[in-house]
Amino acid sequence: MGPENLPVPGGELATKPESFEYLKKVSQLKLDIQRGYLGAWASILGTAYAELAYFDCFAGSGRYSDEDGNELRGSPLQALQVATEFVAKAPGRRVTLGFIERDKFKAQQLQRTLQKASYPPAVAFRVFAADAENLIGQVLATLEKRGKVIPTFFFIDPYGYPLPIPTMRKLLALPKAEILVNLMWFRISLDLGNPQNWGRLDTMFGHQRWRTKHFGMLRGEHREAAFISYFQEEVGARYHVPFPMTYSPEDRVSVPDKRNKYYLIHFSGYHSGALAMKEVMHRVRGKLRKLYSPMEQLAFDYGQPENPLTPLKTALLERFAPGKQLKLLDMRIQTANLPYAKAEYRVALNELKDAGKIDVDRRQSKRHGIDDGDIIRFL
Repeated sequence: MGPENLPVPGGELATKPESFEYLKKVSQLKLDIQRGYLGAWASILGTAYAELAYFDCFAGSGRYSDEDGNELRGSPLQALQVATEFVAKAPGRRVTLGFIERDKFKAQQLQRTLQKASYPPAVAFRVFAADAENLIGQVLATLEKRGKVIPTFFFIDPYGYPLPIPTMRKLLALPKAEILVNLMWFRISLDLGNPQNWGRLDTMFGHQRWRTKHFGMLRGEHREAAFISYFQEEVGARYHVPFPMTYSPEDRVSVPDKRNKYYLIHFSGYHSGALAMKEVMHRVRGKLRKLYSPMEQLAFDYGQPENPLTPLKTALLERFAPGKQLKLLDMRIQTANLPYAKAEYRVALNELKDAGKIDVDRRQSKRHGIDDGDIIRFL
């Protein structure tokens, strides 16, 4: 099945010449997270379901350029490639892609770009020139009417391209649905300090109760942490994996006063999704640090524990009492909302072992390793 015709309000074609927007270095890493997790998500769910669906609710024009003028593929083209690679490895599976872009010209650019791409009949896509807030109701109705479970992944921006939390909850209520949220913290933080803009936050939360929460009385990183925590609670997903995206080096923003520009937060009801996303984010975190000079890295790390795994070790000792024993995999599942990847658990557990806090029964790993099948005993 090929692409369907692009719905364009008024039926008029844009006449502006095509051009590629510059994509900042940090935004390029955001695409790494989107692409990396889409591949993992398709592999996990594609073993049990014949059809998968993906909706990008702020799709853009599809093409960008880097600092050297080289062309970069946007999230829709990334998704199309992931879907194409997936169905090639999984015969009999299908993937449906929906790309929503409210800017008519960008939507038309995206449509033309996608039509030139190579993809198999098992992959179908549609571009919508529409506002996500107005269209998502139709998407929900269509998905709810289907007589079978189709795992669906949504990429949304609830503030810049308003999609309120009550709608997000409806999306997550769909069987096997997950959401990756692009939460524009820098804009929200400005609006928190300006009561005239609180209406936008009312819309996002779907109520005014947020105005009474304690983060309104906090400042700096404390307010930021409290707001992100409250946002995650409001969405209400069982698992939530946040990833702070710093200002890009090109922004030339002083640090650490203004460290994080926005957050990517993954919401799901399944530990497999949370664990897979944390591995993707861990890889990108290493790339993110390499964008900055050693002095800038020190500035970003200012105020953080000397050992970055100290919070993980503390959390594990608080969660599991002496005498408790469990496999590493079960430990990672039970603490899936902690923002640490498997490699970080291994390092932290080895440090706890050296400190005499745990013992390891290596039933899967070799002499010095720790793997998911090994038994961890708290002392």
